Amino acid sequence: MTHRLFDSVVDALNSQLESVQLPDYLQNVRATRFSLGHIPPNITIRHIGDPFPEFSSDEPGVSSRRVDQGSNTSEVDTNDVHITEEDERTKGIQFLVELEYKGDMWIELQVDLLLNYPSPGFIKLPVKLKIVDLGIHSLAVIAHLDHQVYISFLCDVNDDEFDDILKNPTASRGKRIDIIRSMHIESEIGDDLDGSVLRNVGKVEKFLVEMMRGLLRDELGWPGWIHLDFRDDDDDDDEDQEQEAAAVQDGQHEVHHHHHEDIHDDASDTTR
Repeated sequence: MTHRLFDSVVDALNSQLESVQLPDYLQNVRATRFSLGHIPPNITIRHIGDPFPEFSSDEPGVSSRRVDQGSNTSEVDTNDVHITEEDERTKGIQFLVELEYKGDMWIELQVDLLLNYPSPGFIKLPVKLKIVDLGIHSLAVIAHLDHQVYISFLCDVNDDEFDDILKNPTASRGKRIDIIRSMHIESEIGDDLDGSVLRNVGKVEKFLVEMMRGLLRDELGWPGWIHLDFRDDDDDDDEDQEQEAAAVQDGQHEVHHHHHEDIHDDASDTTR
């Protein structure tokens, strides 16, 4: 599951990187590896309630339950006694958390650095970069709904919105935020390079820092979110169990059928 998650993160990053417009000195930027590291974030739960209705808006089986999207309250209507098992399964839970992170997570990128003198693309130099020392201190939302997890960042703890969101966690959220407080890039490149190449590497690092800030802001800052879907695994397990049960049942039926034929043959021999 861990490797699958890491591969999904890399695939998602590459999907977003394809749409990034690169300067003329860069080409073919791609994410190659990702690691969560070993240092966990510090998480403080600030509020527990129902998931934002936006998280279920794309689910056809849940859309009929979104009858109170305009309300700014997360209280449960005690008059609604017609709650089915399906309602309980899809209702889910949501945590509003203060997340502080200064750990050892890293993202590895590769990019081709182009030296356009004396002609465009005169030299193509592969550069490997590792994004490290990510610093985050934000208010985030983590929701679980029907074997799916949604994660989004609402505001930085120093933003004016921080206290307002804590007072009314279900109110309308503000604009996207700059999630990353700090970030550092390590470049892996040869030492026998001239000054012009090193200056271009510095430009690459600066560009990639701003690019990653923008991607994370657009993808993780509300109204964007990470969506982790674990339903396929559960469905596959259920299907396998159903197939195994059917095979066992067929086998029992076949054994019973042959046993019945044997008894019938014995009875015929006795008659003769």
